[in-house]
Amino acid sequence: MISGDCKQARDLPLLLSSVGWNWTRGCGHGIWIGTDREGTRWMVKPRGSLNAARERAFAIVAQSLGISCQSSTFVELSSGCPPYRSERCSSQVHSAILFLDEHPHCACGPDCPIEALRAEFNKAPVVETLRASSVLGAEDWARGEMLGSLCDMHEPPGTLFTADHRFVQIDNELMFSSHADADLWQLHWLATDTGVDLAVKLCQQVLDLPDAVFDEALKFPQGVEVAWDLCAELDRVRLRARTFLEQVQ
Repeated sequence: MISGDCKQARDLPLLLSSVGWNWTRGCGHGIWIGTDREGTRWMVKPRGSLNAARERAFAIVAQSLGISCQSSTFVELSSGCPPYRSERCSSQVHSAILFLDEHPHCACGPDCPIEALRAEFNKAPVVETLRASSVLGAEDWARGEMLGSLCDMHEPPGTLFTADHRFVQIDNELMFSSHADADLWQLHWLATDTGVDLAVKLCQQVLDLPDAVFDEALKFPQGVEVAWDLCAELDRVRLRARTFLEQVQ
């Protein structure tokens, strides 16, 4: 997704080459913004192919469920580019995320829906607050974190609001941890019946996903090895969804 465009992860090339890109440092430690030859901006996190694989796999599943989530793919960094040199990379394949134009961290006007959502959320961090908001995709804040629990997230994902007042879930590279023991029931979103109902619906949607979605999530560039049984982790997503539905019943 870039400047209001909604490209999904499955629509991106599986592997990009950074040859000919222009680079600037991004906000945050070890984050770079690369502009390719077509003028598209990418946020690059030089943290290896494992994190890149987890980031992309989550995006494939989340976007198949209609969750507003950042789109990512793999990038091969040229050995002479600034991120590769500055971060002292031990490998060349990393995560490339389509750059998003973020909303300012203050109200853009007297009727800014993001400021209104933040104010209401501070008082009542529940699904009902999201549904009452005019921020596009606000309910995906809850749905994305619920999916994160099914994907055994090591820590909660991040939230980003775009310049056109749209919610997007970010920072999904620590999903599929296998040892995080994330518990859907522990999320504050399930504090109300509305939240539980939303979790039930999400789990049902996960179980209805075709195998092709999970097959796509497991695609890696040729020659890239991921030292992680991501296939087993993805299988557990549906198992956790099924277990949650059994507990509700």
